Amino acid sequence: MRKLAIYSEDDLEEERGAAENDKTGAEECETDVRMEPYEAYVYSMRKHGKPDMEFILSSTGKTLEVLVNGLDLYQDPMRYDIHQRELEDWYPLSSYMFNQHIPRLYKEAESMNQRYPGRFERNLEVLKKHYPKLCGLTAYDLPIGNRMVPNWLYEEIFRRILDLSQPPSISYNTETQRFTVHMNEPVPYVMNHVEYGTKKKGISDALSNLMNEEEVVVKEPVWDIVTGRYKQVKNESETVLFLSRVKSFVNRYYQELGELMSNPEVYEQISERYCDTIGGYFKCGIRCDWVKVPGLETILRDYQKDGIGRAVMNPVTFFAWGTGAGKSLGMLAAASEMKRLGICRKILMVIPNGSLENFVLEIDKYFPNGNYLIIYPKQFSQKKAYYLETIAASGHEYDAVIMAVSSYMMLDMTKEYY
Repeated sequence: MRKLAIYSEDDLEEERGAAENDKTGAEECETDVRMEPYEAYVYSMRKHGKPDMEFILSSTGKTLEVLVNGLDLYQDPMRYDIHQRELEDWYPLSSYMFNQHIPRLYKEAESMNQRYPGRFERNLEVLKKHYPKLCGLTAYDLPIGNRMVPNWLYEEIFRRILDLSQPPSISYNTETQRFTVHMNEPVPYVMNHVEYGTKKKGISDALSNLMNEEEVVVKEPVWDIVTGRYKQVKNESETVLFLSRVKSFVNRYYQELGELMSNPEVYEQISERYCDTIGGYFKCGIRCDWVKVPGLETILRDYQKDGIGRAVMNPVTFFAWGTGAGKSLGMLAAASEMKRLGICRKILMVIPNGSLENFVLEIDKYFPNGNYLIIYPKQFSQKKAYYLETIAASGHEYDAVIMAVSSYMMLDMTKEYY
């Protein structure tokens, strides 16, 4: 690793000359040079945001079948039906399925596979693997107010718990996203105020709050001397007592729901509702299992590979990982991979002052042979910023320039920046 060196005027002229000579169109990718499928894929994603199959085919010399299987690419059936072009509308698996409703995708692929026999067999195979299963749900997965439970089932459960001859009427407003509970007959006093409520508040008055996941409190009128009126004030002791009895009501709800779900028809109906809504969506983020950073294949975790892959393909990437999850290693590996693939020629890393020493230790641990220019705050000043700008503009061969935030803030910005 190298630290900041002070350049003479002659050195600066040499650096400027080297910078001019380096401008040889390195950003252009020569298609007559064979590339690895992974490298061509990354270049394509970086430039177009999706696989450019014509470019990948010409730059790798591989067949379409080899590429789509090796890179795990899938063609969108609905877009193919519109364009009917062999090399268009191919996507990586995560992009094809991300935040999409799997049952709907499966129906589309199945329909298009019948129209174009055998073309979307791979789509059907992978969608089958991720198709939501109609099993595994228990009563405790469906708390009061869960939309997976049909309204008629809530009505029957409440009728049983409150010992009613007629069930209450329950409706859901999709605009306000609220439940409304209307009692069709008075609730027996024992159930309403003794078993599941208090003298000041019955459980029937709190059903709507429970269904809408709202806070339940017991209030009582208190005379306000200042305003000369009664105002509603929270009764702490009554609220605590009421909430303890509400827990008994909730436990009874789970018992009744579990008993009703033992009926196969009821269970299947709930499962279908679950699969047709939130359970049918593919929630997994973009997967980048193809990332292979030389020397770190066995060290990087799956989520780090995903982050590196996104950084390689997308110039704006945020590693929102927790403390100790390996953000420093992820940044260094992403920078190393972008440098290796020729995506970036010069890399600047700006590190919080308090984290700079630990960041350097990560470099020593994982990239001991790397050529990094590390600029410590004590070495840097406003006067030396000019020399750094010259280094950055030159054809230096550093793997990356690393500096603290306080040093970075001393650099002058162009008028275009502001």
